Amino acid sequence: MALSQTFHDTNGTTEEWDISLSGGYLSRDHVKAYFYPTGNLEDARAPKTFTWLTDTRIRITPALAAGGKLLIQRETPRADLLVEFTNTADFTQQNLTTLGKQSLFMVQEVTDLYEDPELIGAIADAKQAAADATAAAATTNSNVVAAQAAEAAAEAAQASTELAADAALAASEAADSSQAAAAGSASSAATALASANAASTAAQAARDAILNSPVIALGSGTTLDLAAGKAFTKAVDGDTTFSVSGVAASPKLNAILLDLTFSTSAVITWWSGVKWSYGLAPSFNAAGRTTLAFVSFDGGTTWVGSVVAKDLA
Repeated sequence: MALSQTFHDTNGTTEEWDISLSGGYLSRDHVKAYFYPTGNLEDARAPKTFTWLTDTRIRITPALAAGGKLLIQRETPRADLLVEFTNTADFTQQNLTTLGKQSLFMVQEVTDLYEDPELIGAIADAKQAAADATAAAATTNSNVVAAQAAEAAAEAAQASTELAADAALAASEAADSSQAAAAGSASSAATALASANAASTAAQAARDAILNSPVIALGSGTTLDLAAGKAFTKAVDGDTTFSVSGVAASPKLNAILLDLTFSTSAVITWWSGVKWSYGLAPSFNAAGRTTLAFVSFDGGTTWVGSVVAKDLA
């Protein structure tokens, strides 16, 4: 059953014709009428002008000759979007519905081009004639016979060229849209991959810097001297404020591994520029051991802090 087409047999007297299209249409400008004088869809068609009587009925004058076939079909624009959104109030239900219907109607129209039985029959006849011509050329040495078979095939193919071309055009435009979407996805994937590689390189550098660094016990001190090492331990027995020194200038990476052992409840105050996930600094139990990591990519202006392990036994 056609979704975007309505066929009528003409009788030489009828001037008013009903329209039945799945989902209707987005604009009257998208509705077209074509007349096949002999009723054979393999013949050339003639575009017809018409006037609207209602949203589902049109008039064509003078009346179309008897024995023909009238095709009324929806031709939704495929080259451009009917709605393009910006960061304004045009992001409305009506605009979203229009854009959704445009996509649905385009699919229905391409489906009709491929699935309508009469259209398929016309294309199939052309294919069969071409096959007959190939067989004749392969089984005879007579150039005349081969030429006659080829001529018959060409005539049959020409009769259905317009229908096949419409279907090919629709398929090509759909493929172009898919290719453009794929190109955008590929670009996004390449950007994401580059970011992932950069993050991996930075993580490896931080790991190497820490693994090759001596472990420094702070004792009563609270300053993390990166010139002396990258890994520190401290027993915490009260409120403590940490600071850093010896930070390497950008673009060098700065990394710190800090292991804290708590013997009592304590408030920890970090140096300027420390950032935590979701803006939430970790809390600590009255007794337990916690390991933290800090990384700076901008010479110590900003530090990314994270909990490596908490409440170790």
